[in-house]
Amino acid sequence: MDPLLNNPNILSVSQLNAQVRQMLESALGEIWLKGEVSNLSKPYSGHWYFSLKDSRSQVRCAMFKGQNRKVRFDVVDGQQVLVRARISVYEPRGDYQLIVQSMQPDGLGAMQLAYEQLRSKLAAEGLFSEQNKQPLPQLVQRVGVITSASGAAFHDITAVLKRLAPSIQVVLYPSSVQGELAPKGLCQALTLANQRQEVDVLIIGRGGGSLEDLWAFNNEPLARLVAASHLPIISAVGHEIDFTLTDFAADWRAPTPSAAAEKIAYGIHMLAQSYQQLDTRLHQLTEQYRNIWQQKFHYLKQRLNHQSPLRQLQVRQQQLDEYSERLQSALQKDLQHRQQHCQHLTQRMYQASPQRLLRQKSVYLTQLAERLTLASINRFENAQNRFSWTINQLQALSPLAVLSRGYSTVQDDSGHWLTHIKEFQPNQAVTITLQDGQAHTIVQSIEEQAIPSQLDSLKN
Repeated sequence: MDPLLNNPNILSVSQLNAQVRQMLESALGEIWLKGEVSNLSKPYSGHWYFSLKDSRSQVRCAMFKGQNRKVRFDVVDGQQVLVRARISVYEPRGDYQLIVQSMQPDGLGAMQLAYEQLRSKLAAEGLFSEQNKQPLPQLVQRVGVITSASGAAFHDITAVLKRLAPSIQVVLYPSSVQGELAPKGLCQALTLANQRQEVDVLIIGRGGGSLEDLWAFNNEPLARLVAASHLPIISAVGHEIDFTLTDFAADWRAPTPSAAAEKIAYGIHMLAQSYQQLDTRLHQLTEQYRNIWQQKFHYLKQRLNHQSPLRQLQVRQQQLDEYSERLQSALQKDLQHRQQHCQHLTQRMYQASPQRLLRQKSVYLTQLAERLTLASINRFENAQNRFSWTINQLQALSPLAVLSRGYSTVQDDSGHWLTHIKEFQPNQAVTITLQDGQAHTIVQSIEEQAIPSQLDSLKN
């Protein structure tokens, strides 16, 4: 019998490969290796098989799906990567290979590369197109905020709104803004806000931080939800230098949470100032008219004392007193009525729909001012039969010369002057030129109305 057959040191091929694998794994352990990816294969099993090579050598690698799910960028052939792996042997073929535990780009950070790749992908789909963005409402009654309830961003937003536009209500949709659970929480909060439809505009954001801190706002499902939102969205993530996918998908990007709040409050703040100025002007004009007519009546009273007999003087004196009292009473009642109506309009302004109601109330306030002027003139014209010589004085000193100020001009995009209501079109962009600047706006609706001239008003 051949003595080699009973030699216990004789190994099978499988035993040899197993021992070599054990020796390599125990001797070298984990290593870091950089190289170029080639022959990349991604079968249905979810595992990755590829080779790492340099200018002179290459080695086979396997990265199982439990590990490759953690890779945050798209791996392609020819890419330089840095891997952490352990050496092993694929026993069925006797080939040694690397079992890759983690992978990152060699040079550019993994998170940054993943961000750039996803941003390019979504941009190519048109997700960031300006054509898909909604305009922000000019007058906001309620604003929704998607952020952490305990974060500085929510405090900054509420502080700015309280200072500039305290009438705006704030609805918080709380969510974590950092960590693995943050993207899911942000998506749920955004979905809830769109379902409730209880706010005019949304602010989504947080304070500044590193790329890792802001990574929740680079989530692909979140970016798609932001782009598809029925509510206008302002993204206010980080500081001015920080850009996330949410910034690109939102309808408007604010450099900071405070800037987002200032953007929303601007329309209400400017409108409140305009109404305050109109109210002050109305008070001033009313007081001027009262003073003028009081001086007139005092002058007429003195002339009657010099030109009339005693009986006529007494009659005229009594009539003048009656007219003076009636005029003062009527002006006072009108003044109180206008003041109450202005206060009522101011309150309704904060509760009403922004642009259409603002236009209607502005027209109504103009009509009230014209009616106030006409009412004052008509009351004095009632005495025209007895005091015909006073009519010329009233017309010479009529307040219409003061009220005629404040006209404006309107042009379309081509610079054509628009002078008739038929030249306007819905949704037309127009430029309104005032004494101290220009305002660019969109025509919401058109109403035809015959406006009587001031001369016709005097004749009537």
